[in-house]
Amino acid sequence: MQASTSAWVTIREAADVLGVSADTVRRRLKTGALVGEKRPTDAGMAWFVQLPADTEPQHLRRVDQNELKALQDRVAYLEERNRDLVEDRDAWKGQAQRNDDANRELRVLLQQAQQLAGALPASIEDRNAGDSAQPMHPPASAQSSLIDRIRKRMGG
Repeated sequence: MQASTSAWVTIREAADVLGVSADTVRRRLKTGALVGEKRPTDAGMAWFVQLPADTEPQHLRRVDQNELKALQDRVAYLEERNRDLVEDRDAWKGQAQRNDDANRELRVLLQQAQQLAGALPASIEDRNAGDSAQPMHPPASAQSSLIDRIRKRMGG
């Protein structure tokens, strides 16, 4: 747009050149910050905005080398941070899966223990009413086997 006269463009084109939204262009027209007029087009009436000849499109603005380097550094940092976060997420997913597996195994062991406990008489007293015997416990081999499996699952 570097011509000697002003250019008339659509609101959308003005927004692109100025690097703002179409709503901002409309607000500037309303406040008088930009000059515009409605014109007939093949599709009906449309607003056109007058841009000064020296208006440089925002996307063609020259970027200072220091600013460019700072932006490139920022992008590199954000890309590295993103990679780190993806690795962290994957590690947490793996840990969650291992925890789920361990929880399932513990539920199975608990059900087995409850079934074993339910199959055993509560005490000798229940079997021999009137006897003053000590309560009966599961066999030591069954107890230690179950406890060893639980400890193994718990990482101990």
